[in-house]
Amino acid sequence: MASYVAPFYLKKFGSPEHPQELEDKHFCIGYLNAVSGQIMTMDFEKDGQKLEIAPNYIMSVNDSRTYLNAAIAGMGVAQLAPFMADDAIKRGELIRVLPDWEHESLP
Repeated sequence: MASYVAPFYLKKFGSPEHPQELEDKHFCIGYLNAVSGQIMTMDFEKDGQKLEIAPNYIMSVNDSRTYLNAAIAGMGVAQLAPFMADDAIKRGELIRVLPDWEHESLP
């Protein structure tokens, strides 16, 4: 998983430099686990350092297509599997942020 935003979001809010900035300096899109009813945390890893962030969620959804479209619409930072973001990146609709920080994709 990696973190992505729309170009509009970058112009308005800038790019986060560290995952902890997602807690108070940026907006994020939450993904709601339909089974537990809980919003999933954003997990990051870099050089063996693991962080679990509880971001400033502007909205939460429980559908992957809606999640992707919210990111494309500039609602905030979203963590997506690269295969989900590839087409939007090619169209210039998403840009990767926090490139040194990522985590394993969900099974």
